[in-house]
Amino acid sequence: MVICPTGRANDGSILADKKQWYPVFLDLTERISKGEFKVKFKIVPPNESDVFLTHYFPLAFYNRSDLLENVWHQKVDINFDKPREISCQAGVRACSINHKGDVYGCDLMNGIDELVAGNVKEQKFSEIWHHSAVFNKLRSITFDDISGKCSECPLPWCGGGCRCSALKLDGTLLGSDLACFYEQKGGGVVV
Repeated sequence: MVICPTGRANDGSILADKKQWYPVFLDLTERISKGEFKVKFKIVPPNESDVFLTHYFPLAFYNRSDLLENVWHQKVDINFDKPREISCQAGVRACSINHKGDVYGCDLMNGIDELVAGNVKEQKFSEIWHHSAVFNKLRSITFDDISGKCSECPLPWCGGGCRCSALKLDGTLLGSDLACFYEQKGGGVVV
């Protein structure tokens, strides 16, 4: 199940592992490619990289990367030449305001006290957007700041996963998104 470890799922205990997710995602993708569904739908994972990690790893594992582009319209660019950037858009191009007026970088951060950027009942939204310490911190994160497996990931199109997931599973916004299936063993990527 594609889930971000926030809210009632914040301990990560209901995240799917490879054994659960890979065959389900492959089956779903193959069924979509055959036109077996009458409705259109999409799976929107919490990472905002050019390629979704929840889509890439299962299809790469089964050597069906062709389905990544054909079904999910995501292309793995092997000639990726732009500098790696953090893909999380929380507080960069997105935000969320809850019913109390608290402003967060994204809706997944809702309820995490340390990530309240301000409150629209107490100050103008423009002040929060332009001057919040929380938003300034989110906007300044680079790969040089990231620790753990995300800092070592050789996949050039990956943007480091979800910062909220990193906070909840690795204990810091600057940690790794441990919900990602990436592993490195023996100098190579294990899918």
